[in-house]
Amino acid sequence: MSGSLMAYLAKAYHSKGRGGAFLCGYHQGSYETIGTAIERIRKEKGEYRLADWEVNFNILDQFVERDSSRFITEIQIPILVGA
Repeated sequence: MSGSLMAYLAKAYHSKGRGGAFLCGYHQGSYETIGTAIERIRKEKGEYRLADWEVNFNILDQFVERDSSRFITEIQIPILVGA
């Protein structure tokens, strides 16, 4: 994977849509190691108060990639109202 793509995947970002606001980021690797990415994203929260749960979306998973170290998952953590 290219260095610039990996740098992008390593950054957390803020997303706001009809369903609310989320602190988002990406994890590359197996599902067993996703906890480290969730912790990394939570550390980037700044002044936001975050929910204690997250939503994960598979971007590349076992249906398109055999090597689990190449899986990509988007992680979205809700930003609580009034935060």
